[in-house]
Amino acid sequence: MQISKSILIFLLLFIQQNLFAIDKDISQKMPSLAEKKIDSLLHVVDGLAYEDDNSNLRMLKQAESIALESNNEKKLGDVYTAYGVYYYIRGVYDLSLEMHLKAIKIHEKYKNYTNMSRSLNGVGLVQLAINQFDEAIHTFKECIVYNTKLKRFAAVGRNYFNIALAEIENKNYQEVLKNLKTSLSFVKKYHDYRTEHMVYNRLGDAKLMLNDIDSSLYFYQKVLSHDHEYSTWEKVYSYTGLAQVYLKKANYDKAINYGLLSLELAKKIDTKWDIVRSAQTLADIYAAKQEMANAYKYLNEAKIYNDSLLNENKVKEINYLQLKSKEDENIRLKNKNAISLEREKTDRTITYSFGVLIVFLLGILFLLMRNIKIKDRFNQELQQKNKDIENQKAIIDFQREALEGLNKSKNKLFSILSHDLKTPINSIYQILELHQQGEMTLEFQEEIFEQLHKQVEGTSKMLNNLLFWASTQMDGIVVNFQNINLTEVTTIAIDSLYMEAFKKKITIKHSNKENRFIHADIGQVRIIVQNILANAIKFTPIEGTIEVFYSQDENYKNLHILDFGEGMNETVVNDIINYDKRMTSELGTAMEEGTGLGLLLVKQFLVNNKGKMDVKSEKGKGTEFIISFLKVK
Repeated sequence: MQISKSILIFLLLFIQQNLFAIDKDISQKMPSLAEKKIDSLLHVVDGLAYEDDNSNLRMLKQAESIALESNNEKKLGDVYTAYGVYYYIRGVYDLSLEMHLKAIKIHEKYKNYTNMSRSLNGVGLVQLAINQFDEAIHTFKECIVYNTKLKRFAAVGRNYFNIALAEIENKNYQEVLKNLKTSLSFVKKYHDYRTEHMVYNRLGDAKLMLNDIDSSLYFYQKVLSHDHEYSTWEKVYSYTGLAQVYLKKANYDKAINYGLLSLELAKKIDTKWDIVRSAQTLADIYAAKQEMANAYKYLNEAKIYNDSLLNENKVKEINYLQLKSKEDENIRLKNKNAISLEREKTDRTITYSFGVLIVFLLGILFLLMRNIKIKDRFNQELQQKNKDIENQKAIIDFQREALEGLNKSKNKLFSILSHDLKTPINSIYQILELHQQGEMTLEFQEEIFEQLHKQVEGTSKMLNNLLFWASTQMDGIVVNFQNINLTEVTTIAIDSLYMEAFKKKITIKHSNKENRFIHADIGQVRIIVQNILANAIKFTPIEGTIEVFYSQDENYKNLHILDFGEGMNETVVNDIINYDKRMTSELGTAMEEGTGLGLLLVKQFLVNNKGKMDVKSEKGKGTEFIISFLKVK
């Protein structure tokens, strides 16, 4: 029987080798094609993680089948990680844990630390789901160390978010807010919009628990009004949060509307935890309205799903403990085998040696094992402390870089404010000084004070707009894209510079009959337009003319500011367009001085707003600045 089996194995190996020899090229190409197919399937599954169910499981099984058929163990580890994520979202925590543990072993073997960190994060989420909050926090901190070394800072943001979830359960709300804000700083910088939606929802929860109702409402609505598409799961969560907020505000009709929307969607995607949360919220709302029949109806529905969830979780927790028990049992079996081997060796030694010598040797062995255990325990503690130190160092370095960037932004902000306020304030000061010295006739006073009123009105609008924009930039120079009226911004800028033009008797012709909308940061657009207009006035001769008009092409709307001053030679034009530094300011036609900062700000803010600038100038004939902004889609 044994011989027949050996012959059969030999024949199978022989046939297999000949088949590979027949089509060697195909066998070499197949692993590459298989890997691409697996990656494609896992990419689709990841994109539909919170939306689809049956199709996701079908694609995961297909990816697993391809990995097994192509004998690609490394890719099989990636599939197990995706399985772990899939089962976690559906609340099947025992299978999620099993898949992540299998994946971690494979990732360690192939040193795939990126996906090992993902599965380690999955283990932490399962610990969180079965109320092992402190263990989950420890696991997520270990993930932060891995992801910081790998420079996967978006993943670091998700790890901080998960720590916040554990702290919510521990009711450490200040720690919750701290970890959520840290998470938000990472995910916004690295454009992880899915986690950003989750952070806003949990900030809404934390603010609601702290009874900050308005802030809670703001964060829930921020998810639903976000520029980037959110998942149905997060939509359900936001709707329930809004229902709880309006319950607190005693606006029961709105609360019921959001509660019903949330429950309908939760049932559609079959997330039991969200169904319980929505139904319980509706029960609370109807109880507050004294509609006890409806309150009982939804309370009973919440109980049915909650009982199911609790029963499932109990089974899953038992399975988890059984899994850990099996691991411990394997360790005990290994130790038992080692002890049995040692005992056999000792028995042989007893046969040929003296009893006293054996006792002596066993004593030495005991001491050595104890010392090794002590040393191993010390090394493990030392490694953990080193990991914690590395984690803290990485976080400190990141925060230091962020602080340096913030300081640079603050300096630039103050430069912007001082530069844009200097011109209108100097004009007003000069007029008041002439009035104080009594050098204006009554007729001139009436005319000049009428113009002064226009100047102050324009400067006030400009100052309000500038300060409002500055207040939005206090956490660093950021770009808040929105749809704005370029014609209106230009009109306000012309009004704020009215007195400068009036002193030089300059006529500004502005074709502003039609509203023209662009997509940009309104504060930065105001600064761009005002600086270009101020330059045009500065270099236009007395009694000269400035023309302001518009054009557009496929992607941009263009603002043209044309003066008829002395113009510039080709070298100066090239310096303005190509140099990214502060330029030396030249005197204007009325000996006006400048700081050289204006054009630098214009170029920087155009880059920020995905705009562009062109300069056309001819010595002795004038200069045309063409500023282009993105059209509204």
